[in-house]
Amino acid sequence: MNQNLTEIAFILDRSGSMAALADEAIGAFNSFLNDQKKQPGECRFTLAIFDHEYRLEHDEKNVQEAPELNRDTYKPRGTTALLDAIGRTLDDIGQKLSRTPEKDRPAKVIVAVLTDGLDNASRDYSKAKVDEMIQKQRDKYAWNFRFLAASQDAIVPTIGRTVDVELRKILDRLAAAIVLYLILVHTAALLWDYRRLQRRHHFVLALSPLNEAWNRSERGGPRTWRTFLIPLKKWFAR
Repeated sequence: MNQNLTEIAFILDRSGSMAALADEAIGAFNSFLNDQKKQPGECRFTLAIFDHEYRLEHDEKNVQEAPELNRDTYKPRGTTALLDAIGRTLDDIGQKLSRTPEKDRPAKVIVAVLTDGLDNASRDYSKAKVDEMIQKQRDKYAWNFRFLAASQDAIVPTIGRTVDVELRKILDRLAAAIVLYLILVHTAALLWDYRRLQRRHHFVLALSPLNEAWNRSERGGPRTWRTFLIPLKKWFAR
């Protein structure tokens, strides 16, 4: 495997319910993308945008060449075929990697999914099938998955046990527009840790004030919106 190469696939919801959060989604995604461009090592970047249809905006593009989103390239509309988007993306990546010589395959594969709505339009992939696919890639190939949502209900009923418990609890307490920034900034930090420090199975960010605040709350400390927004503000100010 190529230890200097990371593959990131970002699956972005553009269904009609995202219209009220379009500017926030664009800004948060662009911040995430620009952060990845600053990281060491090579990175191939795939962006799949979906509603009831599926569009591959970037296909294994060098992350340095991937353009930002804007109102022309991100226009919310239609219904939400979330499971189909995840399933199709995983199948596409798996097939491409299977045709790639072992020495050229990325050492790290990361899949991020951002949505705000329940699946209501998938036809080709069931929840059970997608769960099975995710579990296989995690267990057999050590892929890392990040499920991001503007509300807990958006993704928990669809993905079930695969959703991050940490994000699920945080999402209960924050408004949707704030969440879009919070989860992508936190995810960008986690991916920095993963790509730079070569962690294969878990994301650990010991120096992140946000992560430290969560750890304190897990030990019985306060768990309110201030628990996370105050450390986040400090993190931005570093």
